Amino acid sequence: MITFGVVTPSFNQAGFLSQAVASVMDQEGPFAVNHLVMDGGSDDGSLAILKRAEEQYAGSADRRFGWHSGPDSGQYAAVEEGFRRVGGDVLCWLNADDVYMPWAFSVAAEIFSRYPEVEWLTSVYPMTFDQSGASVGVDVRWGYGAESFRRGMNLPGMDHYARYFIQQDCTFWRRSLWEKAGARFDPSLDMAADFELWARFFEHAQLHVVASPLAAYRVHPAQKTARSGAYEAEAAQVLRERGWRVCGPVETRIRRRVVPVLAAMGLSPMLAFFGLAEQVSAFKHGGRDSNWQRTLRYIF
Repeated sequence: MITFGVVTPSFNQAGFLSQAVASVMDQEGPFAVNHLVMDGGSDDGSLAILKRAEEQYAGSADRRFGWHSGPDSGQYAAVEEGFRRVGGDVLCWLNADDVYMPWAFSVAAEIFSRYPEVEWLTSVYPMTFDQSGASVGVDVRWGYGAESFRRGMNLPGMDHYARYFIQQDCTFWRRSLWEKAGARFDPSLDMAADFELWARFFEHAQLHVVASPLAAYRVHPAQKTARSGAYEAEAAQVLRERGWRVCGPVETRIRRRVVPVLAAMGLSPMLAFFGLAEQVSAFKHGGRDSNWQRTLRYIF
């Protein structure tokens, strides 16, 4: 049976914390969950919420909840310490203002159990919630590849050609991959340490996607990533330090104007030959009385 090790970093997030905890602990399915909240020393009522949750979930053999509160060195340091403490053979972290979909762990557990070659997994349909918890967006992301990541195609908001970020709250990985990648975050990065972690993950394993929403990222004025441009600047630094070059102006125009036309003509293998497409792995459900089945597709 798979055990999920889930870490939630939190600091003065009392307005959202209960929802985040419930979205982890109320997951149903044949798997175990160890959930650890790493609180940075909140003074807004968060500790009372954590104490109530500890009482609520006490006594369950396969749903274990714990928390720690005290000063830390920031979000990523808290998550790294949490992973050392929490146990579990599949890891993920959920920020205190985000939520998992009720079926998320069931989907991830089935895929990780049936496909031992899958080392990390994310969603084709990352969701966005607003401050009240209403859905305000569902994106479509066809897949992710190591080469396109290294060309900056998962870093939008800049001048070069890019598609979309890898959304952290939707992403699950085996502890063995975390350990192969160093079991750490880059302490020099305040905003984009997840992007740098993905860069190291890609050195060891392909990122698979699944055609199911798994989590929702909440947008609200006080969130850390509301600092416009700061995340993108750090992520671009990660690419530069590794010597990876983003698409230049000419390639950007070709990818935006020419590649979609050629792909629509069924010329994806040719595009892949010239480095303008990449074949990636995706899971799609087979329907009633079936399961998650692996397919291959091209991304551009």
